[in-house]
Amino acid sequence: MLLSTHLRGEYVDNSQFNSLIQLTGKIEATRSQMLWRATRADMKRYFAFSEKQKWNKKFKLTRREAAARFLTGKTPKKIKYIRPQSYQAKQSSQYYPKPGSSEGKIKTKIIGAKRVDKAFADMMKAIFSIGDGMANIPHVKVTRKFK
Repeated sequence: MLLSTHLRGEYVDNSQFNSLIQLTGKIEATRSQMLWRATRADMKRYFAFSEKQKWNKKFKLTRREAAARFLTGKTPKKIKYIRPQSYQAKQSSQYYPKPGSSEGKIKTKIIGAKRVDKAFADMMKAIFSIGDGMANIPHVKVTRKFK
């Protein structure tokens, strides 16, 4: 729950956060049991499939929940935001927190998510481009006769 709070929009860099979410889809698409051939058409199919496999779409989570579960290595499921009864303030309390009162006090840095996402995408493109080079190689049938 704490990590999910730190991943709110006002506390985190949005470009790194988006790369982190895209990385979940690419890894899930790689884990799938689908047959991929090293062709350009399958590369397009893989990247379209990876968009559907992003944790926030596949498991119907919010983006914050999906990123928090991915970063902690836990199973992708909804996070319960209900505070325990012992943490809640008494009804007679005079304290009422103002919305946005933590802004500027919390700062979360996601380092390297964009770089890893780009490197992973480049690796997959390199693997899929192997098959395109095979089309240019001439297929010569060699027959041999022995006397």
